[in-house]
Amino acid sequence: MITGFFNINKPSGLTSAAVVGRVKRIIRQKDLGHMGTLDPMASGVLIVAAGRGATKQFDILHKRKKEYVAGFKFGTDTDTLDTTGKVISSGGAVPDEADLRAALPKLTGKLMQMPPAFSAKSVNGEKAYKIARRGETVILSPKEVEVFSFSLLSRESADTFVFKVICGGGTYIRSLARDLGALLGTTAVMSSLVRTESAGLNVKGAVTLEELSEGFEKYIIPVGEMLDMQGAADGNKA
Repeated sequence: MITGFFNINKPSGLTSAAVVGRVKRIIRQKDLGHMGTLDPMASGVLIVAAGRGATKQFDILHKRKKEYVAGFKFGTDTDTLDTTGKVISSGGAVPDEADLRAALPKLTGKLMQMPPAFSAKSVNGEKAYKIARRGETVILSPKEVEVFSFSLLSRESADTFVFKVICGGGTYIRSLARDLGALLGTTAVMSSLVRTESAGLNVKGAVTLEELSEGFEKYIIPVGEMLDMQGAADGNKA
């Protein structure tokens, strides 16, 4: 019986649950779970825990910082707050880089953030996205999150910019896109997302599912080693 963690490089196009399912088949063990859902369109670090001794550490690990590189498309709004959803409006204003840089500090620090309707949040015991997919109204409440750093990296196209976000657990990057757009008097949705770091594990050290299937034993991160990363994870990029 394996007890430990895997730093999986989740590919775009798979749900986080599907990735866990594949890991279960590879290591032939059922008691697995993942920490921090990544949307199907997203890629990057997905921490998968095997064994009760590992999964029970999620409450501790979830509080550690996460780092993302995300694309935001301005002037567009969708029901999912990303480019995979149904378009609600398009052709809106696109801010310039100076206005973006000036607005980012206003979305840094402790924020009350409204989760997306299409999310894994639980509403009366049911996932919010299941309710939203039925076309029903999803009732959610704002939640306090913390954004440690929010910076503009580049302009990808006429209406799309790339940002780097360092935040605490529970932060929705799609919601940051929506809120940044609203702050600038327009709309914005997430067009791409890569989780580059989570709980001290970096995407550069993440393993693909193919690599894991070729010999998973060498990729197991012991529980003690993972917990020892606490200081580094909490102390960097503050």
